[in-house]
Amino acid sequence: MTKLKLVQFADGEWELDHPKCVHEYSSDFYDAIELMDYEPATAERKLKAIIKKCDSHIDAFLHLGFLYNSIGKEIEGNDLINQAHSIALDSIPKNFDEQNAEILWGFLENRPFLRTFQAVGLELMKEGDFVKASEKFGFGLNVNPNDNQGLRYLLLECYFHLNNPARALELIKLYENEASIDFEYGSVLANYQLGNLKKAEKSLQSAVANSPLGAKEIIKKRHTKPKNEAFGFGIAMGGKYEAYDYWMRTKKFWTETEGLIDFIKENM
Repeated sequence: MTKLKLVQFADGEWELDHPKCVHEYSSDFYDAIELMDYEPATAERKLKAIIKKCDSHIDAFLHLGFLYNSIGKEIEGNDLINQAHSIALDSIPKNFDEQNAEILWGFLENRPFLRTFQAVGLELMKEGDFVKASEKFGFGLNVNPNDNQGLRYLLLECYFHLNNPARALELIKLYENEASIDFEYGSVLANYQLGNLKKAEKSLQSAVANSPLGAKEIIKKRHTKPKNEAFGFGIAMGGKYEAYDYWMRTKKFWTETEGLIDFIKENM
């Protein structure tokens, strides 16, 4: 069976060339995706059938892994996610230089490949291997700097887990127009940890101006989960749920950095 290949089609630009079977079973794949939430057993059967007939179908491996993880079969799920990532890695030629190459999300053919780096990185984070997770997210950002997947937020979190506020600040500066709660308060956190108190205070002023509920959540004594204001999936920016979600993901850094919460109280 023809393997997946990463092919250069212009100077520094690359695209995934999928084998014929991936296209032949695309309709079956999308049918299975539609059924994952409502008829998981049927979706499982369909995805397994696709994998049996097309062993280079990254998305079939990946989504069957997601399905298994969602029903508590994490060993089988993680194994499938890693198989999908192995297929992606095997497609990379020896002459590929990630520092000078682009695999853009805008090309639909590239998305399954890029998804595997995010999926494996998330599993590595769950295992506490933040070094390897940061490598996966870093690769994704190098080849797709527009970051349609939100890898920059995951990479930022990894840097704080690794007690590396300097790298966190480098990433924040790379996306200097980023006004998310993660980057706004991440700048406060990183500057404070590095002893840059004036910069931390200035960053806090910006963070409070853009996401005032973030600071209020950080200084609370009790953190109660509010209703998610978003419709459907996702999180509404600027809402109580976003502030709560940010705290739950990053409270370790705030509570374990001596004097930081008092600094927020005094300067907000």
